[in-house]
Formats: sequence, C-alpha cells, structure tokens
Amino acid sequence: MKKFLLGECKYRRGGVDIDVLYSLKQKFPVTKYSGAVQYIIFSFYGFSSRLKKQTVVEKIILVDGTEMAKVLK
Repeated sequence: MKKFLLGECKYRRGGVDIDVLYSLKQKFPVTKYSGAVQYIIFSFYGFSSRLKKQTVVEKIILVDGTEMAKVLK
C-alpha cells in the first residue's frame, strides 16, 4: 500500500490555527489518493489549542520550532 505525507509549512507570528488544517485537507483531499494519508503541519511559532485538540480526533503530526531546532543541532 502506498503512503502519502501531505503537509503545510507556516512561518508567521503566532500559533497556527485549525483553518490551516482545513485548507490543507481542501488542497489534498483523502479521496484523491489511493493509500494511507497522513497530514503534517510545521509552524515555527506553535499551534492553537483548537488545532492541538484536533490531533486527538485525527492523526495529524504537528512540528513546532522547538522540535525543528532539535533536528538542526
């Protein structure tokens, strides 16, 4: 089975809100891909509590600036 990692990267002041997830899903709907789909969002300044709560409902990977800095060390 094919696996797809579909993502968005935001570098703006303040946390990314759930609208970015909705936009990502609109650009890359699950029905467009034959296989397992995983969404990932990168945001240097973090995420809103609404988006963080959504990760409990759906498998969404959130990567913030702290985690990105760990990779660069």
